[in-house]
Amino acid sequence: MENKILIVEDSIVDVALIKAILSDQNLYFAKDGIEAFEVIDKVPDIDLMILDINMPRMNGFEVLEIMRNNSKYAKIVTLILTNHDELENEIKGLSLGAVDYIRKPLNIESLRKRIDIHSRLKQATKLLEENNSILEETVKERTSEIALTRSITIHALIGLLEIRDIESGNHTIRTQYFIKAICEELAKKDRYKDILTEEYIMEIFETAPLHDIGKVGVPDYIL
Repeated sequence: MENKILIVEDSIVDVALIKAILSDQNLYFAKDGIEAFEVIDKVPDIDLMILDINMPRMNGFEVLEIMRNNSKYAKIVTLILTNHDELENEIKGLSLGAVDYIRKPLNIESLRKRIDIHSRLKQATKLLEENNSILEETVKERTSEIALTRSITIHALIGLLEIRDIESGNHTIRTQYFIKAICEELAKKDRYKDILTEEYIMEIFETAPLHDIGKVGVPDYIL
């Protein structure tokens, strides 16, 4: 499974080792935090980032701080590189948003396994997001269909009233606009402004014709 992985490391030796271990991946490189953001701007769909903590110009902590405060970097999974005796750095890096750490000197099997695990998690997240997007679109379509069905049903019921000459169509239309005007006026008051939103007023407007629907079942002589 090929991922886009950004290696942010100023050690030539470590970069060469990581490049050899992850030769099957799509790799990008930066020597410090400043170069890292330049790469991300050019390649916005980076999947994973292996980030060294100790670097010149902009270190790993500074990179994590910037990423944490900017939502456009939220989807990049970050693993930090630390020395074996840097427990405090590991904890700080994780608290700033890194999901895992890799200790130096680099262990080939450990690095490979961690990358594989986080790659699978990343792909699973992508799949979940795609499924959620499809679900949201399906819900929108179904909601639109329901609204259309409701509108057709309401107009059909209004037709029953008109057929029986209980009320004229103009009465129904006038009632709709009377109610809409009342709602809009009430919405200006503090007591109702949070309740009578534009969407809610339109729902009331569209269903207002149903106020007389009970008359359909009432005998003419009573009416």
